[in-house]
Amino acid sequence: MLPFRNKSFFSILKLPILDISSFQSSPQTLRNEISSQIAEASKTHGFFLVKPISFQFSAFFQSSNDFFSQSKDLKLSIKNKTQGLTRGYIGMGEESGSDQYEVKEAFSYGFNWPQEKPIENPLQGPNQFPENQPFFKETLSQAYDSMCSNAFLLTEIFSIILGLKSDYLQGFCKKGHTISLMRIFHYFPYEKAPISANNMKKIGSSEHTDWGFLTLIAEEPGKSGLQAFYQGEWIDVEIAEGTFLVNCGDYLSLISDGKIKSPLHRVISKGKERVSGVFFYYPDFEAKIPKVQSQEYSLFKEQKLGRNVKEEEIEGKSFGEYIVEKWKQVARDGKMY
Repeated sequence: MLPFRNKSFFSILKLPILDISSFQSSPQTLRNEISSQIAEASKTHGFFLVKPISFQFSAFFQSSNDFFSQSKDLKLSIKNKTQGLTRGYIGMGEESGSDQYEVKEAFSYGFNWPQEKPIENPLQGPNQFPENQPFFKETLSQAYDSMCSNAFLLTEIFSIILGLKSDYLQGFCKKGHTISLMRIFHYFPYEKAPISANNMKKIGSSEHTDWGFLTLIAEEPGKSGLQAFYQGEWIDVEIAEGTFLVNCGDYLSLISDGKIKSPLHRVISKGKERVSGVFFYYPDFEAKIPKVQSQEYSLFKEQKLGRNVKEEEIEGKSFGEYIVEKWKQVARDGKMY
């Protein structure tokens, strides 16, 4: 259990806002400055904010809110049916990374896999978009492509930071975009939880570190709930309008030999409904899992039982095979255990 301080020394985590939208065409001096700031933020917090390559924030949030306002029957018609391949609608309480009840619903999708193309692994597959919302499908597909472009550029920047060839990390994720995930979370005030959860602790998203390479988060302006565990206490993280929060993941931290931090974070309710778009950028399905260096990574924890996994339980598995198991552990089917 992590220690907590009795006194609050911070209220909001102050993060730099870095413009990567024109990084590749910028003068070398500016590229060096941005890389240096990302290196410092990644070492200290594992978080930073970026002004991204094109992303239609307003359209994305409008489409997302429109979807969650649809009837329960429509949402259930595209309900996620496969625990390892997370596609479609996820109802309240149907996922949790702990024994707490997560008061949120979600929509999950990924790469727009062509129907005529054979699937190569269990994390690839067709998306499940509602038939009556073409704007939703088009907007979210564009959002996914934009997230991939930003994440791919960031792997180049991190390669430079680590003193490697600029395409080194991109070599780990040549097909990572085909198994990565975009998830839209609709968070509720805790009192919206069902009566069956009355005796359970409640949260938006349980405390965790992210498993993959990078996580990019888009948040509705003026609505926050994300917290980071920093210097012994939970501190609010606010995402500036028109920016992504970049969250470094376990896999990136491990292959950097711990130079890059994978931060512990959670989501709490502040009494408001809100929507958040979260993109999980993964390495290739066949990528090797770095050796266990620390049990502080959620990548090496068994989500359902709350125990640390043993190295022999991972040995011989690819990243993708292991992540399929992780998603099955998170699925709760409306029950915690």
